[in-house]
Amino acid sequence: MITDLQNAIVKWAPRALGLTEIRLFGSALRVASPRDLDFVIVYDKKVVLPARANGLRLKLKDAVGTVSSLPCDVTLFTQQENALNRFDVGNGRRLWPQSFE
Repeated sequence: MITDLQNAIVKWAPRALGLTEIRLFGSALRVASPRDLDFVIVYDKKVVLPARANGLRLKLKDAVGTVSSLPCDVTLFTQQENALNRFDVGNGRRLWPQSFE
């Protein structure tokens, strides 16, 4: 499933201005049949205003919907928020830019 998600995301993410990272976390990484998919999107607030960041969330949900019918929960972090929260350290799997974790 992770490879399918990654392939779907790669189709639009490189063209999404201001998008810096997408991570999958939660039960989708631990169980064979998760109830939902949890993502974090990290974006550059110098390129994407926070009020417009919801568009990245919607595009991710559309991309994921091409390969999965599971509900998606998407959290948005600016690069600064991500650095403060250090969510990327030990949490989840980076799907974009592509990772070989």
